[in-house]
Amino acid sequence: MAAGQVHRTQGGALDCIKDVRNEQRLSRDTGKAVRFSAGAAGDAVWRHKMALRTIRRFGDPVLEKHCKEVTELTPRLNELIDDMFDTMYDAGGVGLAAPQVGVLKRIVVIDVSQEQNEPLVLINPVIVETSGEQTGLEGCLSLPGEYGEVTRPNYVKVTALDRNMKERTLEGTELLARCFCHEIEHLDGHLFTEKVEGELVSPEESGENEDDAAEKE
Repeated sequence: MAAGQVHRTQGGALDCIKDVRNEQRLSRDTGKAVRFSAGAAGDAVWRHKMALRTIRRFGDPVLEKHCKEVTELTPRLNELIDDMFDTMYDAGGVGLAAPQVGVLKRIVVIDVSQEQNEPLVLINPVIVETSGEQTGLEGCLSLPGEYGEVTRPNYVKVTALDRNMKERTLEGTELLARCFCHEIEHLDGHLFTEKVEGELVSPEESGENEDDAAEKE
């Protein structure tokens, strides 16, 4: 989570896991990477074989399409959510929307924590309130290596369904607010490039390294 980030929830966090260590280990029987999430006592919370999906790149028509609402969380969609987290973490991002992996469903995953231990799942998310303003470099996993100055609200309130299909309200400022806006726009076929002020730049052109230039979503 970025310095100064405020992360608040009403009615409970959306699939937010606190104080969790995420590790990737090698399965002895299959040789495939397995993600373990363990609590402070070392007890496993969940376990699955990592599955990385292909991230659709800028210019792919699927990124311009409107996504359909989720009416039932099927086993296939649950698997999609797990795969989206694996794909996002592997790519070094803080957010990923379902159309970025070729699925036209209104599903977003987010984790802006430095430790990658505060995963948020937003199903059918809707922005219900915004305030303030922030301007900064923004990047996208569908357009790797390119960044642009984008102005976003500094505070955003979102309603969404969690993995239990229960409605939750989530509030965020700074990076989390930016991430809410960026990912939800993906669900309606919009990319951050539509809001860039000036030209897209590389980290070298911006004078910052890639890790510091912008968060990738």
